[in-house]
Amino acid sequence: MDKLAKYHEVWRPLVTYASTGEEFRRLFFTCMNYSGTVGADSLEEDGVGVQFAGAGRKMATLVIHKSGDSVSFCLDLQKGLTLEDGAKKYQEDFKRLLAWLTNRNSEDREAALSFLWKQGRDIKIEATVDDDVYSQSIHEYGTVASPTCKFILDRIDRYNEGRQFIVVDQNQNATPDHSYNEKLRKEILPLGLCKYCRNFMVVERSSKQFCSDLCRAQSGQAKKTKAQRAQDMRKYRNNPTFKARVARRKRHLHN
Repeated sequence: MDKLAKYHEVWRPLVTYASTGEEFRRLFFTCMNYSGTVGADSLEEDGVGVQFAGAGRKMATLVIHKSGDSVSFCLDLQKGLTLEDGAKKYQEDFKRLLAWLTNRNSEDREAALSFLWKQGRDIKIEATVDDDVYSQSIHEYGTVASPTCKFILDRIDRYNEGRQFIVVDQNQNATPDHSYNEKLRKEILPLGLCKYCRNFMVVERSSKQFCSDLCRAQSGQAKKTKAQRAQDMRKYRNNPTFKARVARRKRHLHN
């Protein structure tokens, strides 16, 4: 999965944005970067370089700088919408979209796909001749949701291209290789739900079940009986480190 780790630079802020409404600015410009549109005045840093495979499958590192004007790339920004207002406008749509990507039987899957398809295709692409026959670049986005939806559509397309099938009879009838395809899906679309809090999370490794150490610990505690938790507390209070800490506090209070 190391070769796919660069895409986590998009998945992480996407998960944060869908869950909390934060990180939309970083998500927006990182996805513009992915598509080959160098957006200006984007991030706090002087320059952030992220290497992605563009539409022509070439690898290029595009650097986003603070100076400049991002409005020219996006129609609804031209009309006066701010990124902050855009974040509020589309958060529920992205929440619904991630719910579908983490549960393909989601009752909102039709609405999620409709949103993804409409926003991800609301772009204008220009082509230029080069040494590799031609290259594509995004000239304009319809909305502030378009760059992120374009990224997600591209990743789903990459998954569809990589799926494998098993020939099951002499007539060359085939059935999907579910084991291989499921592993591929988790690599290309590394999204999941925390086993404890049920929030969205990026699954960097197949064994990951919790979004944080806190959720892992709380999940472990939740499985224990009241007697087991009481026993754990007694062990904790009898721990030499805990006793030493209590003794220091008492000396500090007396002094």
